[in-house]
Amino acid sequence: MKTCQNDLTFPLNDLFLLEATQSKQRPQKIAELLKHIEETDDWEALLNMAYHHALIPQLYTIFSRHRNLIPHNCLTQTEALNEEIIFENIKLGAELIQLTRILEKNALPYISIKGPALAQELYQDVTKRQISDLDILVSEHDLLAIANILLERGFQSSLPLSLLSNSGFIALDNDFTFLHHTKKIMVELHWKLFPVRHKMPLEFETLHQNARAVILQKHPVTILSPEDNLLYLSLHATKHLFEQLKWLCDIDRLVRNSTALDLERVLETADKIEVSDALLLALLMSKELYHTPLPDQITERRSPHIEKLLHTVLHYFGEDFTTLAEPQKKKIRYLFLQQLNHTKQNRLLALFLATFKPSSVDYIYYQLPEKLNFLYPLLRGPRLLYKYGLKRWIM
Repeated sequence: MKTCQNDLTFPLNDLFLLEATQSKQRPQKIAELLKHIEETDDWEALLNMAYHHALIPQLYTIFSRHRNLIPHNCLTQTEALNEEIIFENIKLGAELIQLTRILEKNALPYISIKGPALAQELYQDVTKRQISDLDILVSEHDLLAIANILLERGFQSSLPLSLLSNSGFIALDNDFTFLHHTKKIMVELHWKLFPVRHKMPLEFETLHQNARAVILQKHPVTILSPEDNLLYLSLHATKHLFEQLKWLCDIDRLVRNSTALDLERVLETADKIEVSDALLLALLMSKELYHTPLPDQITERRSPHIEKLLHTVLHYFGEDFTTLAEPQKKKIRYLFLQQLNHTKQNRLLALFLATFKPSSVDYIYYQLPEKLNFLYPLLRGPRLLYKYGLKRWIM
């Protein structure tokens, strides 16, 4: 079977998931694809693929409409997975409301990114988007205060909180993870939307000034503006080589649902921070796979470089990138991002950061005085050499 303007062959399960998640669905086409899947009798592979792409809610909706074509065991299993997601999403939504109320009470500004708030904003139902954790963007000046609030609520981190007061770590990284072992809820506390390598110098204060609210269980939750959200979702999807269709679904719904979306502003911001290629690639991917309506100002910037990137991404999608081993995926992502960073300066920066950017492990391992932060990139190499080379040789 063929799909997309690039006339690439996609696996049957991918074709079905694409059709099942379109904004304007074609019941006859869905039924036709289901019959082809019935001939292969590989329903488990379809279910696994849908789970990987985080599309179980959409799959269950389609299965419910075509029960006569779905084996009973497969339907039952999909229903069970969907019920787990409903329970998890409601639990995460309740936790988000409680956390944001505490932050508001303490006059600590925040922005909820992705998660239950995005599900409500794009799908008008917190249970219709498969999510796994909470992501909250805050000012770096409030990190310790909010971290202590999380600790008081029973959350823990495997990393020392002292990292949140280390200027070197804050400058180069962008998030800190907390886990509530009893509730089984993960919260990622962000102070930047992306690490330094992705060139996202948008200040939290600016993002918060642009932000809007979405109503979640009668409680207003602060979220990114449609313009900032589109840029963030596009860069996030591109960074991960569009491995999950959910991300493209989000982009498609955001463009379609935001009637006052100022794409000119999005483009200007992307040009300013040198990520316009990543933005354009994500939008054109959404157009290719979900027929997202885009204005001429977007499609007119479809340069040969963008066209080459688009073909590369569609090739990996058609070859089923999800089946590759993680080391191979990492290598492909790195080479793709190098291709995306087509200027020599950006490529050198990406190479330097990939090689020398210290991780949280480096800060914990050496624990240097903050005035010696400049040494961490130099010490990273010897630590890794000892870990993967000398230590094994000595042992």
